[in-house]
Amino acid sequence: MPILKLGSKGTDVKKLQEGLKSLGYAVGTPDGSFGPKTETAVEAFQEKSGLYGDGIVGPVTALRFDDAVATVSPASRLLWKTATASLAAPSSRLSIVQVPADKLGHRGYDSMRMRSDVAERYNALRAEANALGGGITTAGCLRPLASGGSPSQSMTSLHYCGIAWDLSLDSGMQSVNNAFIVTDAGDRRWRVWMRCAAGKVAPVTLAAVTCATVDGVTRLKTASMTGHYVDFTALAERHGFKPIRGRKSFFSGGSYSGAEWWHFQCEAVLTPGVSTFGGELLKIYDEAHVRANYLGNWDAVKGNVWQENWF
Repeated sequence: MPILKLGSKGTDVKKLQEGLKSLGYAVGTPDGSFGPKTETAVEAFQEKSGLYGDGIVGPVTALRFDDAVATVSPASRLLWKTATASLAAPSSRLSIVQVPADKLGHRGYDSMRMRSDVAERYNALRAEANALGGGITTAGCLRPLASGGSPSQSMTSLHYCGIAWDLSLDSGMQSVNNAFIVTDAGDRRWRVWMRCAAGKVAPVTLAAVTCATVDGVTRLKTASMTGHYVDFTALAERHGFKPIRGRKSFFSGGSYSGAEWWHFQCEAVLTPGVSTFGGELLKIYDEAHVRANYLGNWDAVKGNVWQENWF
């Protein structure tokens, strides 16, 4: 079964909608067209089930969905078939190395662990940032296999492979005086701007987005901010790192953990349609270690293919 997401159509989408409706989620009339209502219902189901709420139905969500509808709407089960064969181990493994980071007055770490090939790109990016009078904060990179599994953490995150890292969550969007300014790029995407030393770049005026939680609800405000900033998102992309979209729940008042403005991942080391989640993990671990420590369903996700059913 292919991955189901916004824009998908067909009988599997209709079964998904029927099952969600039987579970009490508002999807309207099941019509086999995966629209915004279905996406919102899937995200709500994921978060209620303790899964990462991205509104996309991959193998992990499909398996949990099938368990949920098994008694109330058995005909709606998606019956995702899981892989059983072991992946071929690489001829040689990549190492995990420690790379430096910059606190810049924030609560992040002064270093993080990262896959060696990605570290080369990261160190070049940080050197360029430092030369502009800025730097890179971090909340971490490599995620231990025995952690995660919450609605705010995808079990196929590139963090497990040591190829994605987060800026410190308090170094942007908290005030206009942070090390980073965040602007709205549309379609739940952000553009991150790094504060630089005066004279390094020309001043720019930005529509800075700030976030505050009031009575348990996330509220966003926009304020005009003029200063010496460089487009950090563009800088990161030149070194192979791309940002991701914020989660839909964040924009409707959900937890700050869904903002995702801080996340950058090295897509330059992945090949669409070829790279697999399991294959990337086996570049740094042996399969026995993964099976013994990974909290997710290894057989269900190890064959996920980059840009096909792994995003």
